[in-house]
Amino acid sequence: MRIHWDHAIDTLAGMVPAHRPVVVCIAGPTGSGKSTLARALAEHIGDALVIGTDSYLPDYDELEPHQYDLPEHSALDELASHLDQLLAGHPAPIPIWRFKEHRRTGSRLIQPRGLIIVEGIHALQSVVAERAALRALVEASADDRLARAVARELSGARGWEIEPMTEFIQTIADPTFERFLPEYRAAAHAIIDNPGRP
Repeated sequence: MRIHWDHAIDTLAGMVPAHRPVVVCIAGPTGSGKSTLARALAEHIGDALVIGTDSYLPDYDELEPHQYDLPEHSALDELASHLDQLLAGHPAPIPIWRFKEHRRTGSRLIQPRGLIIVEGIHALQSVVAERAALRALVEASADDRLARAVARELSGARGWEIEPMTEFIQTIADPTFERFLPEYRAAAHAIIDNPGRP
């Protein structure tokens, strides 16, 4: 099912199963709007928490740049274990990963909620997605996504300079995500088209 961004919240909310607790996974390439959608859906439905797969990224100083976004270098088994804890009604220690340091800096104890939304570039990797009752993929053009990423960096959100960030997205982040895109499209119950700016 393809859904335009303007109708995404209401449509996805109607697709979330009534039983609780439940996991919803929202994936997409950088700048697609997945984080924005996850936060808006959580606010719309309530009794929800949002977990970013970015929290499970590796420490960048241990890897070469072309390895940063590869799922095998992220702690996705740990994320899956934390989802199991939350689904069982137990709190989970979610890592704190900071973009300005490019590494994990601690953890925070998250209490279980009825709706658990997992968003990020790895949210539709099978070890995570198999725990989800609803799986969505957000898509947008490369130009739109880059414009959003630049706006994000100009706000100081991640501490990157624009030129190296642009090079990273175009030469590493986007090609890496593209490798898994057929798998993610096949796993998604809904594909959200997000043209322009969210």
